[in-house]
Amino acid sequence: MKLLNHTGSRLQKRRNASNGSRNRLIHPIYPLPPELEKISDAYIGSVESVLCQMLPAAFVSSLSKKANFHLLPGYFEHLDQELPLASWSHPDKGPCSVVINLLCQSDLTHGLGRYFSDLASRWLLPGKFLAIWNSQALNFRFTTYPRNSYFFTQISIHVESDEDLQMVKENLPRITQELTLNLHSVKLARSVIATKRLTQAEKKALVKENVVSLFG
Repeated sequence: MKLLNHTGSRLQKRRNASNGSRNRLIHPIYPLPPELEKISDAYIGSVESVLCQMLPAAFVSSLSKKANFHLLPGYFEHLDQELPLASWSHPDKGPCSVVINLLCQSDLTHGLGRYFSDLASRWLLPGKFLAIWNSQALNFRFTTYPRNSYFFTQISIHVESDEDLQMVKENLPRITQELTLNLHSVKLARSVIATKRLTQAEKKALVKENVVSLFG
């Protein structure tokens, strides 16, 4: 009887977890190993919480209203035009941690997580490497409108003093702007290179033209 009860309890937990997953705002693109279900579900929930703070309230609300499904393509088209989006925490004094979040489309952006971490560590405080004590990322789709795929990454940086914190705060807008420009240029370059109907010379010229237009 205990074994049956225990099994029933496990089945119920799985059903509850499954129901929770169905109610999620987002779901991972790639399958997750069963042994990590609890951990991954908690992590997905934490990513959702950050996304709800980063995205417009009206957009988040529309995702849970099936009656507005016909409006979703327009909402997502507008979202994609606004990406990438960045946000960060605002601690008052050091020593402290600054948490930086980044959301972008997942297509043609592989390697972004490493670049993002390296850029923040090296250049948020020029002349000094900042320690990144936590880094996590997720490729996902929105459950209500799974046609588009997105990439979320978050890093936590240790800042040692009030003076360092002030410099980090001053540099964050510039660094995120640089990241945005570089991300757009990389996506354009990869998109052009993947186009088979152009010659190599045409691809190089088009990449150069697009990059100049971004930084001009």
